[in-house]
Amino acid sequence: ARIAYMVRTRHLSNYFRNACREDRCNIMMSRVYPVILILSAAACVVSSLVGFFQGGSVPDAAFTALCSSLVIGIPITGLLGMEIPLSRICRMLRKKGALLNGWNAVDKFGNTDAFAVNTTELFPRGSIRVRKSFAVNDMEIEDITSVAASVLMSSGGALAEVFGELIRDDPRLRLNVDSLTYENELGITAWIKNKKVLVGNRHMMELHRVLIPGGGLARLDEFDAMRKNECFQMLYVAVNSRLMGVYMLEYKAALSARNALLQLIEDGTGIVVYTCDANINIPLIRSVFDIPPRFISIMSNEGSSVYDSVTFKVTEAQEALIATDGSLRALSSAIRAAALLKNGEGMSLMIQSICFVLGFLLVAGLCCVSPYSIDAFR
Repeated sequence: ARIAYMVRTRHLSNYFRNACREDRCNIMMSRVYPVILILSAAACVVSSLVGFFQGGSVPDAAFTALCSSLVIGIPITGLLGMEIPLSRICRMLRKKGALLNGWNAVDKFGNTDAFAVNTTELFPRGSIRVRKSFAVNDMEIEDITSVAASVLMSSGGALAEVFGELIRDDPRLRLNVDSLTYENELGITAWIKNKKVLVGNRHMMELHRVLIPGGGLARLDEFDAMRKNECFQMLYVAVNSRLMGVYMLEYKAALSARNALLQLIEDGTGIVVYTCDANINIPLIRSVFDIPPRFISIMSNEGSSVYDSVTFKVTEAQEALIATDGSLRALSSAIRAAALLKNGEGMSLMIQSICFVLGFLLVAGLCCVSPYSIDAFR
């Protein structure tokens, strides 16, 4: 699969080289130009014969026909077939914070199958809220929140900002996390002051055989019954294999993220989600964003490690084919534009052919009527 993802860079390199090197536009036009030259030469011969029989200047008639055919044929085919669509797309993308660097970018990103996206882009600040919190053991809810926030802020992701706000971003409430491991579709295992901390979903608590006070699994059933729909999820926090706290989270779709995803889905491009929040799964994304589940994949642990290595750093320079302001909306618009132009290449070639044929017929007709009929169109 061809998967696109965002990287951060300080400098866009080789911009002019990438914009000017031979691309599919040049290749297509190189096939049209010989045809234009041959037909223009034919128009030159016909115009010369007409000029000879009408008693006019044969060199002048031939030169006029040849130049007129070339002048009309070559620019019109390139302009209408390739440059005007690309120019219109680029003007539209600039308003959305994206840059598409010519037809080379179209060749590179026009056949993108999927887009790798972080949960912080799917759920920006304000789209996840803590509706309720419960302390279920002998630990105060403030202390539980401090532990959970320390783990989640160390792992990153959408929940890091949510729990950072709960502790008011107070560095005194953020504990040192000795080690951290994400268990796919379960949650995070961490060590804080030689204590094992689990932050994840119900399946994680059951798999690690966490001690649940007040009724065991029946108590978890009570918490799950409080959920109103799939947009509400429960987050569990356990310390040393004892359940300490429960948080009910509400996930909402940000309008900008939803529109960006719908743009990708309309063109058949799927999304691969990088997440450290086990509650962000295919059913939740389907419910929140109202997109078919077949377009959604959750990144595996192996994929996540590769994604970390290429995206969680700022590179000094990056090839300038697509550049954006860093938003999901901008990049999805650029990828969609590349796909539209890629799909329209065949149509562009047809437009080039039609434009030249019509222009050539006009010139040839005027030349055949009289070598000097074309003077007004010079």
